[in-house]
Amino acid sequence: MVKRGNTVRLIGQFYDWDDNPADPDSVTLIIYDNKRVKIDEVVPLKIEVGKYFYDYVAEKEGSYYYEFKGVIGETPSLNRATFSVHFY
Repeated sequence: MVKRGNTVRLIGQFYDWDDNPADPDSVTLIIYDNKRVKIDEVVPLKIEVGKYFYDYVAEKEGSYYYEFKGVIGETPSLNRATFSVHFY
């Protein structure tokens, strides 16, 4: 749970078929509102091999969904999660 106006760090991790961390090609992060309507698309920053982040400030209350997308060895890879924003 995140307070409205506060920063939430979104983290996505990618792995190859052998469960080793892997850097995908063209990583993007898409953020959706509670009706799954896309509200933002950004390029996240790399922390380490296979691990990416983006600091997001949510101004509206409600549920948000996000997905990190990339391609590893010509195969799509997705990492999805959710977070909630509240006033208090």
